[in-house]
Amino acid sequence: MESPVFQSKGIESNSGDADFLALTKAALSNVVTGAQKNSFTAELGNDAYHAHRAFISHSGMLKLLRSPAHYYEYLHAPREESSPNIGTAAHAALLEPDAFARDYVSYSGYRKGKAWDEFKEANSTKIILNVTEHEAVQGMVNAVNAFDEYPLRAALDLGEPEKSIFWIDEETGVGCRIRVDNLTPFVIFDLKTFNDVRPNSVARQAASMEYDL
Repeated sequence: MESPVFQSKGIESNSGDADFLALTKAALSNVVTGAQKNSFTAELGNDAYHAHRAFISHSGMLKLLRSPAHYYEYLHAPREESSPNIGTAAHAALLEPDAFARDYVSYSGYRKGKAWDEFKEANSTKIILNVTEHEAVQGMVNAVNAFDEYPLRAALDLGEPEKSIFWIDEETGVGCRIRVDNLTPFVIFDLKTFNDVRPNSVARQAASMEYDL
């Protein structure tokens, strides 16, 4: 499935390596050429980034490892919108606090009746968390801010959140993309949430979710 940007610009995904990359860069805005050959970053919203399926991503590689048929379906089926979860809220609160304040709100009452209907209507453009969810998100923010073995908060403030990176793999010629949670001059941060942060549990979840890919 082609990106709407590609469709509007008449760009085909089989345009071929360097030419394809150049056409893609020309179709986007706020493009910065990367240090590696045939790479660049661009300012994109989350939906626009995920529409660029001519470049393979972590999600696409997981589908391809399952089977070519699953990858084909992933490319051509309409993208389903997933419901916001606690991890999504934590991403916003930690990496884009202004966006979290703008897009999220907490409701402490029962989710029925006149008061709920009025609150929901008044906040129709926002994601509504319950008190437990909001406290969990705030707890994650507090934990990061209080971590003293490494200046995590200072490092995150130094970086650029939700950075989209595109490149052509030199060995295979395949167009690749990644949306890093936070890009700093010295490290890339990838924020994950865990129910259990004991080392063995973290290792099991990382392996089962193939975070290393």
